[in-house]
Amino acid sequence: MAPSIMHDGDVSLAASLSIDVLTQVLSRDWSVRAGDLEWSCRRTLDHIIDVLALYASAVALPVQSRDEWIPTRNGDPDAGIAELLQVLRRGAAVLEKVFNASPPSARAFHPSGMSDADGFRAMACSEILTHTDDILLAFGTAAAFKPQSDLCERILRRVFPWAPDTRECPDRWLAVKWSCGRVELPGYPRLDDRWWWFSAPIAEWDGTRNERTAPPAWN
Repeated sequence: MAPSIMHDGDVSLAASLSIDVLTQVLSRDWSVRAGDLEWSCRRTLDHIIDVLALYASAVALPVQSRDEWIPTRNGDPDAGIAELLQVLRRGAAVLEKVFNASPPSARAFHPSGMSDADGFRAMACSEILTHTDDILLAFGTAAAFKPQSDLCERILRRVFPWAPDTRECPDRWLAVKWSCGRVELPGYPRLDDRWWWFSAPIAEWDGTRNERTAPPAWN
């Protein structure tokens, strides 16, 4: 069995990076739309938290089919943004413990494929970082958000193996954003909403880019 690409603690690291920058915009209007999404900034933060809870339950059970894949929705209108950021931190910690307890051979359903814990870890990091960037775009502060290159490289290697390499795109955060349909790169047009992860164990990758075949189940 191939060794894990992601590191223990990567989800908590991504959450800390998110919390650090979002704490700086607590006083802004979180009802405005986040980036190119149809969601508000607050709804986008709710989504990050919901994803962590969903991934934890999927891996812990483990979920084996789409019928068992039931996205959760918190959306507590009484929770302040600072409180939600603490929920994000705790959700990341819980998810890390679930991943660490999962046997390497265990697989759980995700709409992008039957994933191992390593794949779920990479997808969780991808969700946290890209949606944090979506929120920061609304506030005009995204340029200052630069997740560590090595974390981005692990995400790319695990769930976006077709992404431009370091020669084509030295900025690995930009490569993650391209992979998630957020930006275009020289020679690489912006991806449409069919962008997707490769969540099955990376040894099963067939060398082609995975694409979404149905709308995301979060609207």
